[in-house]
Amino acid sequence: MRGQILAQLLAAIRCFTMNTFCLTRCCLLLGCALFSGCATAPAEPGSGSVESWSWQVPSSSWLDLAKQAEARLQWQEAGIWLDRYARLPEAQLDEEFWFHRAAVAEQAGDLYRSAEVREQLLAKHPEDVWLRIDLADDYQQLGRGGEAVQLLQVAVAYDDDRQHLGLALVTLLEQQERWYDAAEQAERLAMESRESVARQWWERASAFYEKGGDLTRATICMERALKGWDLGAEEKRVLERLRAFELGEPENVADALLLLRNHPDPEMRLKGIRYLARDRFPNDVGVMEFALRDQDPRILVIALEQIAQRSERGRQAAVLPLLQHDDERVVLRALRALRQVGTETALGAVITAMDPDNRAQFRAARDAAEAISGHAIGLGLDPSLEERRQIKKAWVDWFAVQGEDKLGG
Repeated sequence: MRGQILAQLLAAIRCFTMNTFCLTRCCLLLGCALFSGCATAPAEPGSGSVESWSWQVPSSSWLDLAKQAEARLQWQEAGIWLDRYARLPEAQLDEEFWFHRAAVAEQAGDLYRSAEVREQLLAKHPEDVWLRIDLADDYQQLGRGGEAVQLLQVAVAYDDDRQHLGLALVTLLEQQERWYDAAEQAERLAMESRESVARQWWERASAFYEKGGDLTRATICMERALKGWDLGAEEKRVLERLRAFELGEPENVADALLLLRNHPDPEMRLKGIRYLARDRFPNDVGVMEFALRDQDPRILVIALEQIAQRSERGRQAAVLPLLQHDDERVVLRALRALRQVGTETALGAVITAMDPDNRAQFRAARDAAEAISGHAIGLGLDPSLEERRQIKKAWVDWFAVQGEDKLGG
């Protein structure tokens, strides 16, 4: 009995063991199957990286998936599906496809890809203005501004196309802060446009020139923009004053004074003083004395000539410092002015400027000294170098004997 019971128990244990082994084995097999299935089954589109599962999707679905990605505004994913499709031998790659591919790349911010596609398209269609403009925009954003400008600087046959390219080029140059180039392009467009549009281009050209520091050209363009407009009297006067200041074309003393006192360009200041030198006007001597502060020797020469003609004796303070000027022309005119306006207090400086080695300066200083003092030394009009040295010494000795008190110093 005991043996049967033990046998039954052993049989039961064996059976349990076998069943347990089978169950464990089934679980293991099921687990492996599930694991294997997880490793090979494709993920749902849009989950995880598209690159990691896109190749496992049938190629017949790639175009549809690209459309679905575009609908979700997933432009980068759409580009991946389109590029996958483009590699298929049976792919229908017409120009519409490639124009669309460039647009998708642009939406995705993939400017390298959009530029690459558009370069290939432009090689086939160099006459396509809008394609050229789009590619130039890609170049600009990629930091290839020079190439972008070159791309738009093409001759085209139709007026509308020139206007579109011109507008794009102006915008591009403005973004690059190439003010002068932008202004010149705007001028060209103004000359090619009808009056109402041309006026806007002239205004833009004026603004660009002003930003570039060329106020003269800015003024000319503004005049052209306002041509034909019914301006009021005050507006006309402002424009005239602006023209006088920027173009150096004064129409009255006020315009000329504005040029002389304020213009940064010495050529314009020169035009101002030349206008003022034509006739007398209130406080003209004071204006000429103000001009003696200028750095341009040409302006100093004119101012000194006018002081010699207009001023009175004793008004010499503004003239005396110019005897030390580096430009010989200025020193000569200063001595000639002192001949007319100088007093005995200027004699010391005049005699010092009497340079025997410089014939013209010696003569001018000698004439001034004689006119101021009423004293003459030597009779020759054109003495030799040695005679000039002797005359200079005689003037120095005479001046020392006279003394400052006697000469009014």
